[in-house]
Amino acid sequence: MAGPPRFTSMPQMGNGFRMNFGGPPQPLIGSMMRPTHGGGPANQVTTVFVGNISEKADNEFVKQMLEMCGKVVAWKRMAGVSGKLQGFGFCDFEEPEDTLRALRVLNDFQLGDKKLIVKVEQKHRDQLKAFAEKEAGQPAKPNSEELPASDKALRKDENVRLKILEAIEKDYPDLVKFEDGELEEKEKDAKLKEAKKEGEESKVLSSSLSFFLLFILHSVMYIIPMDRSFSV
Repeated sequence: MAGPPRFTSMPQMGNGFRMNFGGPPQPLIGSMMRPTHGGGPANQVTTVFVGNISEKADNEFVKQMLEMCGKVVAWKRMAGVSGKLQGFGFCDFEEPEDTLRALRVLNDFQLGDKKLIVKVEQKHRDQLKAFAEKEAGQPAKPNSEELPASDKALRKDENVRLKILEAIEKDYPDLVKFEDGELEEKEKDAKLKEAKKEGEESKVLSSSLSFFLLFILHSVMYIIPMDRSFSV
């Protein structure tokens, strides 16, 4: 009787996963091969790991953040057995410039009560680093994990960062992180502004009421004849 099939390497699933018999699928970071227009590292779509996502972070907004960095081929946030979204997922970027921007802008980005972890497999990071050095026209610092970038790329990074912060402030205020005591101070400021506004409104109302009473008094004095005779 023939035994079970033997594999020299683990078979792969779609979306960057490796089959692991007897256990959950294991992620393959940077494993999806696909031609690109930019002639980037190894001519492949790079799969980026995005982890430490806050439970407060809406999945669509996380995808929106990634799309601000560049063209997203696919985004998959993992879910548990119950269907609840987990704190990590995988994003496929089409161009190396987009992957580099996501690494520079989103890694360690404060999102709610957590800082995002955005990374790629080390061999792909090395390729991206070499590509970044060529694009920037300067080598990275020795023994540094820093990803070089031209002034133009850095300006674009900053624009993306500002757009993300504006979107958070406008549509997702719950994701704003306050330092210890900062929230209390902001609440105090808000209450002071509200009290000041109420005080100004009260002054206007009081002034209007006083003017109205004076008007009534003047009208009464005009309508009712006053006795101007005096006895000596």
